[in-house]
Amino acid sequence: LSFILKKKKTRTMASTMGVLSSLEKDNLLSSLDLPGLSADLSSSRSVLDEKVTASISQLGSFSLEAIASLENVASERSVVEARIAASTKMGRVAALKRDEMAQVAASLEREKEELEGQLAHLPTAVETLHMAKQAERAEVEQENANVVDEEHKNERKLNALEQAVACYSARLGLKFEHTDAEELVLVFTLVDETNPKREFRAKVKVHPTTGQYELTGCEPDFDDDAKRRMVNELNTTEDFGAFVRSVRRIFKATV
Repeated sequence: LSFILKKKKTRTMASTMGVLSSLEKDNLLSSLDLPGLSADLSSSRSVLDEKVTASISQLGSFSLEAIASLENVASERSVVEARIAASTKMGRVAALKRDEMAQVAASLEREKEELEGQLAHLPTAVETLHMAKQAERAEVEQENANVVDEEHKNERKLNALEQAVACYSARLGLKFEHTDAEELVLVFTLVDETNPKREFRAKVKVHPTTGQYELTGCEPDFDDDAKRRMVNELNTTEDFGAFVRSVRRIFKATV
């Protein structure tokens, strides 16, 4: 400030000197303290330089602080952007999980409705199953009854065979044998008058499924039509005695 006032004073003096005469100018200049003014000027310049240097230094500090602040802001902005991206990603994942959970809930709801529908029809299904079991039990019982009847029928036929043995054994020279194939072998003697001990054989069995008589072999063999005719008559009448007499007559005719 002192420098500025002195400078202003000098300018005033210079302006004043412009209107003065040469003599007056010389007197005025001789009265001025030029070395003092020069010293003041140098001092003011030094102060000004120091202030400019300090201002520049302070401005540099401010610039560094501003740059550091900008870098911090940029770093914080990156962190915020990363958090925003992570939050967006988590939001998308959460949305996908919500969609998946909604689909699972819908599927469970459908299964629940199906189960409720099945439970609603369960009493009818149980009744139907009970009726089917009863029908199956009745069918099995009927089959068992049929098997029993068939066994009784076979037993009656066996009894008829045994009675035939008792009736014709002595009179016709007849005896019975059994084979491992569950066949009844009719063994006739007294057929050939020239050789009364000669044996004539006829094998008979009862079919295990149909219960029908079968003539499985004859020694000596004779006409197939005759055999079929005798077996058909036996299965129709179940008269085993008549069958035995017919077989003996055919054997006798072959002698």
